[in-house]
Amino acid sequence: MVKFPERHPCFAANPRARYARLHLPVSPDCNIQCRYCNRAFNLEERRPGVASEILAIDGVLARVRDAVSLFPDLTVAGIAGPGEALATEHALLAFEAIRDAYPGLMLCMSTNGLMLPYYADRLRNIGVAAISVTVNAVVPEILRKIVDCANHEELISNQLEGVRLASRFAIVKINTVLIPGINDMHVADVAKAVADAGAHIQNIMPLVPLNLMSHIPAPTSTQLISARDDCGRFIQQFRNCAHCRSDACGIPAKRGATFDPDSSKFEGTFSHG
Repeated sequence: MVKFPERHPCFAANPRARYARLHLPVSPDCNIQCRYCNRAFNLEERRPGVASEILAIDGVLARVRDAVSLFPDLTVAGIAGPGEALATEHALLAFEAIRDAYPGLMLCMSTNGLMLPYYADRLRNIGVAAISVTVNAVVPEILRKIVDCANHEELISNQLEGVRLASRFAIVKINTVLIPGINDMHVADVAKAVADAGAHIQNIMPLVPLNLMSHIPAPTSTQLISARDDCGRFIQQFRNCAHCRSDACGIPAKRGATFDPDSSKFEGTFSHG
């Protein structure tokens, strides 16, 4: 079994860990459209795909500096949207700047995996240590109900190849959104496929009913537990997800702050979930 990094607060086994992480919202665009996705810019919502602003590359190091000042035990700099991290070079340029200025920070990113095979070598050379890949289906018939894109077969193929390549140098976590009536009977197939490709852990996330899936109810806790147990036959299950924002800063599920572009500083503290 893979040993997960204790200094990454999302993976820390020690419940007393106080390590913090920072999400940098540098990714403006996406190359597919998930039907549940609703990117937004505000200071209120606590979910993925939400940030107060898109951060310009030349502002990345200042944001990291401010976060380290606020949370001295900051150990991770991550990029999780609000768009797709590999749809542009923004995330790669941000990581290169952070690596050079803050070599002690662990680099972490989320991606839909479409472009992951093409950027795997560069991510390895930069030193990205943890990669989350959103994989919601591994057959086109189901994926078409979840994602609008040009070629569903290509997306699935690239995701699995990207996982295979990335797992050679990084911890690979699979995010799978549990959507009742769509992929709830299929998530174990996803678990087996990504495990065979080399993924280390899977995070079954409950659907947040938004956008074109606003009419679908979120899965119940019983459905989530059942799905995780089913998938656990093939791959270790991640159970610490706090549905963090794309500009989250702080200790997951404990203490954090949101960056307010109007005041040019982090504001307040809140619970991540």
